[in-house]
Amino acid sequence: CAGCHKIDRNGAAPLIPSLLTSKKTDAEMKVGIRNGQGLMPAFSHFSDAALDAIVEFIRSPSDDSPQSTAANSLEQQLLAEDRQALVREARQQGDAQRGAVVYHQPHMACSKCHEATATQHRLGPVLTQFPEETSDLHLVESLLEPSKTIRNGYAPVLLLLRNGKTLNGFIAEERDDSIVVRDPSADGELVEVPNDEIEDRREGKISIMPAGQLDQLASRQQFLDLIRYLIEIRDGGEQRATELQEIASQAEYSLPESQVQTR
Repeated sequence: CAGCHKIDRNGAAPLIPSLLTSKKTDAEMKVGIRNGQGLMPAFSHFSDAALDAIVEFIRSPSDDSPQSTAANSLEQQLLAEDRQALVREARQQGDAQRGAVVYHQPHMACSKCHEATATQHRLGPVLTQFPEETSDLHLVESLLEPSKTIRNGYAPVLLLLRNGKTLNGFIAEERDDSIVVRDPSADGELVEVPNDEIEDRREGKISIMPAGQLDQLASRQQFLDLIRYLIEIRDGGEQRATELQEIASQAEYSLPESQVQTR
């Protein structure tokens, strides 16, 4: 859940609204979680008790006190380190096979938004199709500060139309008299909206890739492994991504300092 809605439940406006201000009833929330809606896939495997617990957590008060922020979290430690040094260590000490296992762990939610073998994903860039200028440093920074640079085609936008309707999506193309929006709730369908039909346009400056995601890693080593995995599928393309995915699906390659969920 935190992969999209963020750990603090504030979402990523305008595409993913805050859960803290949701007007839905408890029953509506449970139906939405179980059956899916819009961008969110169905979670039909949740029991009634699990749904009750999730909704109870969503309804719980937000803790904005300083104590709620872990100053010594893994993400904060990594942010304080030299980025080039992290690149070197990922090259020297990272393991792409372990990184693949980390990437495909359900609790990390990486594959919910990114794919390595598709032409395009609804929510995030395809990881084997980076621009040529994508460096190792860029990969490190994209995990540490996902909102620092939002790749073209993945900037979230909310259009308020003159007919009273709204359209959420990603800016795919700017034209002289219109804007083309990729609608992730319709499998990436491209929708062209004439400028004269737009009442208001609100662009999000925050990536839907959640800050704090790295705190779900078990160790600094797993971060290095994950970076090495991204480097190898960037350079090796779909073939290397498929090889590593097969290893991850078997879940036989051991992860240091963590439990691997087996099928």
